[in-house]
Amino acid sequence: MKEANDDANMEYDPKPYDGRVVVIRPKCYFVGQDSKDFGWGGVARRDLQVRELPVYPKAILAEPFCRQLAETMNAALRNA
Repeated sequence: MKEANDDANMEYDPKPYDGRVVVIRPKCYFVGQDSKDFGWGGVARRDLQVRELPVYPKAILAEPFCRQLAETMNAALRNA
């Protein structure tokens, strides 16, 4: 499964996007990902916002941090 995901990632060519993009990310980087916007800066042409949560990647979906994630997502959706 991982190999199929890696292959798809290498083949994917994102097109420019004119809509609003909100990136919700943990406070540190994933291995191999050194872009604060996770690469969306080269795709989102109009409105890119990065929301950083005070949590490490592995904990973002665990209590109590998943509540922060949900609140951040709800706020982004309300402002869409």
